[in-house]
Amino acid sequence: MIFIHGLTIQWIVAQGSSAFLEHWVGSGRFSLSCDYNQELGSNGITTRFFRNYISGDFLSDEVKQECIDQLKEENTALVYYTGGIHASWSRGEEKVKYLLSAGFTSFNEVKFHKDLFALYFTGNKGFEGTTAELHPFGFQNVEYSYLKAGIERKWNRFTLTGKIGLAAGYDVFTVNTERGSLFTAKDGKYLDLSVKMNSADWIGNKRLIWNSDALGFLVDAGCNVRLFKGSYIEASVSNVGSISWNGNIKERTADTLYRYEGTVINNLLDTFSLSVKSVKTLESEFIKDYYSQSRKTNLPVHYSVSLNHFWAENTWHANLEVGKLDGKYADPYFMIGCNHIVTNFFSAGIRIKKFSYSGWDAGVQTGIKLGKSFGILLYWDSVGGILDDSREMNWSGGLHVRWNLLN
Repeated sequence: MIFIHGLTIQWIVAQGSSAFLEHWVGSGRFSLSCDYNQELGSNGITTRFFRNYISGDFLSDEVKQECIDQLKEENTALVYYTGGIHASWSRGEEKVKYLLSAGFTSFNEVKFHKDLFALYFTGNKGFEGTTAELHPFGFQNVEYSYLKAGIERKWNRFTLTGKIGLAAGYDVFTVNTERGSLFTAKDGKYLDLSVKMNSADWIGNKRLIWNSDALGFLVDAGCNVRLFKGSYIEASVSNVGSISWNGNIKERTADTLYRYEGTVINNLLDTFSLSVKSVKTLESEFIKDYYSQSRKTNLPVHYSVSLNHFWAENTWHANLEVGKLDGKYADPYFMIGCNHIVTNFFSAGIRIKKFSYSGWDAGVQTGIKLGKSFGILLYWDSVGGILDDSREMNWSGGLHVRWNLLN
């Protein structure tokens, strides 16, 4: 299944983590930082099922049924991961900083019906005499690298940040259904298939760093307002832009109402073979392929607003964040966290988060500071997923590293 093979990692940046690390380590005249963040979430697929599936372990009927029983009628999942390297420098004046970032992002989003999942993993035996729904099913994958440059300007209580960059596409693929169902007659004497769907797959040259066949622009913007001593509010919008994919784009459409008759059933609907026409002949009757030369894809925009507060001589930090990833099926996310600088070189914290594609979970955060200018922050937001693998899938974690080369 496309959505199972696509479910690997998802990322939504946590401003609270990076803000805390910058506060702890400080901001020098020349600083380097890097981050890697991942999150996987689904409002239906269980952790146990997914773990067994990706590890190649045997999927027992019990594990399959446990997952199917937990699925909603319509389910969603989002996979979004990124890693990047960032540099900032100033010419001795703290009010103006120059910014440069480079990295890679992969975005995967899916919506699927419970019946479609059950058909794929258990067959149509359980649908004898009934109709299995194949709609809705939607999937989109966008992968690209980026290079951004910008500036940060500080005033007394106010800071503005802006970046503009170039995005180089690596891959894009979409699938969408307008209708879909499969009726299985008693004893499997015939199957009625109704489906209308389309897909688009870019089959141009795939290059990770630079790709002249798939280029676009993207813009980031942000502002920071200091409310009172130790407190500020921050708002940002990132990845506003699009990529134009040039070259061969294979587009496929399927539109049919078809009855499969004359089938030979083995083991009561577990498997069947067509005795009238071959599969290729049947496909040629309702699946049409054609090619286009260009396609434009909007990048997934990320919006966020966060409130931060430091107290007790800046050794405690609390933050509240609300955000939205602009996908078709994403809900807003909410996060609240608290960090404490225990010693000069160690910090610890807790976090609670409502995810975009799954429910609430708790997390932990820890940091290490080496010297006065180097720090590492690690966090894991899915403690519940470790303690109970029968719940809906949610894996989230990441790291931030910061090094001030010139103070």
